[in-house]
Amino acid sequence: MRNPLPLLLALALGAACTDVPAETDAALGPSGTGDLSTLPPVVGDGGVSLGDRNLGPGPTPTGDGGQGGGAVGPPCLPAQEVCDAIDNDCNGLVDEVGCACTDQSACYAGPAQTRGVGACTDGTRACDDRGEFFGPCSGSVGPSEDRCDGVDNDCDGEVDEACCQYQDCDDASMPGPGPGPGPGPDMGCLPGDPGCTPPGSVESFVVGERVSHVPIDYVMVIDNSGSMDDTVAQVEANLGAFATRLANAGFDYHFVLVAEQGTDPEEPDVCVPPPMAGPNCANTDRFRHLDQHIGSHDAFEQTLACVDECDDGAGGFRNFLRPDARLQVLAVTDDESELSFGEFQQQMTDKGLPDFTLHAVAGLRDDDCVADVGNEYIAGAQATGGELLHICDQDWGQVIQVLFDNTLVQIQAVYPLAGRPDPATLRVFVTPPGGAEIEAIGTWDYDAVGNAIVFRDGAVPLTGSQITVRYLPL
Repeated sequence: MRNPLPLLLALALGAACTDVPAETDAALGPSGTGDLSTLPPVVGDGGVSLGDRNLGPGPTPTGDGGQGGGAVGPPCLPAQEVCDAIDNDCNGLVDEVGCACTDQSACYAGPAQTRGVGACTDGTRACDDRGEFFGPCSGSVGPSEDRCDGVDNDCDGEVDEACCQYQDCDDASMPGPGPGPGPGPDMGCLPGDPGCTPPGSVESFVVGERVSHVPIDYVMVIDNSGSMDDTVAQVEANLGAFATRLANAGFDYHFVLVAEQGTDPEEPDVCVPPPMAGPNCANTDRFRHLDQHIGSHDAFEQTLACVDECDDGAGGFRNFLRPDARLQVLAVTDDESELSFGEFQQQMTDKGLPDFTLHAVAGLRDDDCVADVGNEYIAGAQATGGELLHICDQDWGQVIQVLFDNTLVQIQAVYPLAGRPDPATLRVFVTPPGGAEIEAIGTWDYDAVGNAIVFRDGAVPLTGSQITVRYLPL
């Protein structure tokens, strides 16, 4: 089997010294719509974080990962970029349209309205050798998540307005919602929590030893059109092996199959063998098969239809999913979808399933075995960080290996905490096998809903590493 396509597109941004285009595309948000509301403010030396890939379902991580990257301050309102040392168009770059320069000057890479407020300070930018363009803004400090430290971290003119203390904030001596001492609400550590885990607490994990703590739910939808005969046979032969691997690794999984059910060797219907299914394709406590015909172009549409009720009258798969599980949607087809991925994602959100990873075994290029290139599936996998495999490479043993490895990486990225912390106190340290302990800076986020440390994509420590989470005093 040829190697699967890479999961992520790398976007290389370079600054040319001549022929600088007007700032139109540069100001677009991640979706290319021009909506900049999802871009977090700049923190540090002028770089912009465009966010991290979501590790499957579950809540979007919040908090600053110890680096001040949470939701902060007043929003940046994009305007046309001008040569004034301010990021007018809110894209994280300062005066990138090209401004004549002769020397180093002050600059600010955060939203203009936060400049000089609280902890937000200017940086400097140097002129290039030709005197045509300023370089990047270095040393500028923009807004960060507010912490209970007596500083206006989010640069909105208020200090510690979202203060979270280990005692009740009702005491007049405790910081309140304003800039000085005063009564404030008892916020606990998280909204709704009765209290906090005290400073000095420590939790430890070993990478690869706590996989059972993160449930994984799969929904696989298989094209049952006539051109899929060989692929369906491969799926049947390998899903049992996939279940064995999941069970042997201790994964807590549920698996939903949406496809026409049957045992006719002349038809592209599916009967999954044990140990994934029970005898005679039967459902089990971990496996559910929804008998639904999937046409060449409607894998997305039929997945949506089966959330609550399929045509076979057996109900949908919503109640089979777990709210704390990481949802994986796997589309297997040799054709294109009539429904765009954007529409599919929106309808999944409308149905209460906004967080999922889409994997696709589809036509990635125009080969003889492909009815049509699955551009919508490709877009979905790239947008959610899923796996992409070419349908013509019918080594399903390799497909299963790729899916298993992806599941393992997702599980090893998430470490649920036993305590209920104030996120501002959390620090994470990693001790690699045979190495010394180092602090993990800028590689993790705190998932407030799941109460977990989540390592960012590509930053999961090596198997066997010890992860130490310390609750430090404010």
